[in-house]
Amino acid sequence: VVTVPLGGRYRRFEAVAGVDLGTPRGAATLRVRVDGTEAAALPLTAAEAVPLRVELAGARELTLDVGFGPGAGADVDLAAARLVK
Repeated sequence: VVTVPLGGRYRRFEAVAGVDLGTPRGAATLRVRVDGTEAAALPLTAAEAVPLRVELAGARELTLDVGFGPGAGADVDLAAARLVK
């Protein structure tokens, strides 16, 4: 879990999410919360990268939380991740 303080300074968070190709059988779910409210839940596999765009106008914090299914585990990559003012 990673929580980033925003202080209301950003309009959105953008990234491309996916399971690292080094763990091709892995699967995960990326949950994104804005000020404690779930804004996105993305099921991830190594088969494809998923674009992510979350609106943040006025938000105080952004939380990224990766969960794994039973018996699963994977490295999750966030490519081109950025906060947009």
